[in-house]
Amino acid sequence: KVSISKNSGRDFILVRDGFPVKRSHENTRWQEGYPRAIALDPNRPWLAYLGIDGDDGGGLFVSRDAGWHWKYSKGQPGSKRVYNALAVDPVNSDRLFWGAYGKRGGVYVSEDRGESWKYVFNQMTKIFDLAINPDGWIYVAGNLDGPAVFISKDHGKSWSLLKRFPGEGSAEALFIHPGDSRKVGVSIVKWFGGADGKIYFSEDAGESWLDITG
Repeated sequence: KVSISKNSGRDFILVRDGFPVKRSHENTRWQEGYPRAIALDPNRPWLAYLGIDGDDGGGLFVSRDAGWHWKYSKGQPGSKRVYNALAVDPVNSDRLFWGAYGKRGGVYVSEDRGESWKYVFNQMTKIFDLAINPDGWIYVAGNLDGPAVFISKDHGKSWSLLKRFPGEGSAEALFIHPGDSRKVGVSIVKWFGGADGKIYFSEDAGESWLDITG
């Protein structure tokens, strides 16, 4: 289900229409499938996308009425084991990116709002998050024998390793400042239940990073 507020968060309405009635269990991130990633079209405010992990019921769901009703997309990426890596390219909002984890993991791109998909990135197959700046630069966070971030500056055609972070764990979440796209944040998590992760911040689009965990 998803939750929608019509009064700036004071109250929420639960929406279930179009979603599976049972949780998926095959090829999920943690034993069961959950609604994990949501993305909105910046040019069509009524168009929304949702990612649920799991081959037996998960995948990409599309709403054409601002989230009130959902449908399973006709086209699906090659892996449905998504965590949080779903984004719309602001340069061309027909273009979607989906990051998957594990077997067949990597990044998939759709040029037609999810109708069909192409596998464009496999240098890192454990993907947790994906973010796109206003120029269409794509940052991908995950695990490459340790926390790592890759970048594409040409809408997913080519990729390069931006940063390997020290220590164990995974680069689990990305943030791009809405007012200054050169400011980028990434969080590192060890998945051990403790508060021993890290937060790194860059003010030059990922050329250099500062540990701001504090």
